[in-house]
Amino acid sequence: CLSDWSSDVCSSDLIPIAYRVKPNQIAGPAWMKNDRWDILAKLPNSASQNQAPEMLRSLLIERFKLQTHQETREQNVYVLSVAKEGTKLKQAIADSSALALDANKSTQVVSAQQGKLERSPDGKTMTLSGGPAGVMRMIMPTEQDPETTKIEMRVSIATLADLLNLDKPVVDLTELKGVYEVSLALPNNAVKGLMRAAMGMGSLGGPQEPTDAAALMQALQKVGLKLESRKMPVEVIVVDRIERTPTDN
Repeated sequence: CLSDWSSDVCSSDLIPIAYRVKPNQIAGPAWMKNDRWDILAKLPNSASQNQAPEMLRSLLIERFKLQTHQETREQNVYVLSVAKEGTKLKQAIADSSALALDANKSTQVVSAQQGKLERSPDGKTMTLSGGPAGVMRMIMPTEQDPETTKIEMRVSIATLADLLNLDKPVVDLTELKGVYEVSLALPNNAVKGLMRAAMGMGSLGGPQEPTDAAALMQALQKVGLKLESRKMPVEVIVVDRIERTPTDN
């Protein structure tokens, strides 16, 4: 497993993970996006994936003397709501484990604390498990439709909003409760960001390019959900102090 982690990162990559927020919910000096460090870290064998953000926060406080406070600021967001014609989503009657591949027949591609990626024997289906989305199934592009990957999940709408990985925060205003069967047909280049968000701490691999909003808007519209830009109050982590040079081990 990937208990050892190394990467070339900047502060603006790490602080959102440490505080469990999106990159656009961090306010601080501009140099945080430019100054970079090579970081080699090891999670304790007894640590779970869910503990990693708090451990990372402790590292930033200790080594970078990080000090922050939280406040509410009005900023541009994406609002997720039910489309005018109503949602086409069905409530899930089974949990996401029903999407998993047969462990005796599938091939393990990646296994890490961040999640597990598996492939079916014919290569037409892959699953990603271990993150906040539970099991995510991907139906790979076909000869008939080589530009599209189909994503299947069984998640709450709040979790779906958190997975969208856009350039602005996503606020769930659908008022839909419970867990739903979600199936999205996305352009191949829009799938990577969704996969990385589904891996939770898989984002530690470095900065992420936001998913194409237009592609997601179109896919969500087909299942009766609407994604649109709006200004709303958002909780922001403000960096009051951070050293440009970390202390030695």
